[in-house]
Amino acid sequence: MRKHLVHVQGLRGLAVLVVVLYHFNFFFHGGFIGVDMFFVISGFVIGRMLIQELDESGKINWKYFF
Repeated sequence: MRKHLVHVQGLRGLAVLVVVLYHFNFFFHGGFIGVDMFFVISGFVIGRMLIQELDESGKINWKYFF
């Protein structure tokens, strides 16, 4: 599995742009969408790591994640 997924990096950049536009432009509403995108991306990345570890070792080391 690749370490960095280009489309995930693009979504992170879009999320940053949404939050920055919200903070710098008074008339831009919906900055919370960028924060929500970060939560979704984080869940995807953590889930991907868990699945990769399960595939490689057959178990999940929960101490590693918490």
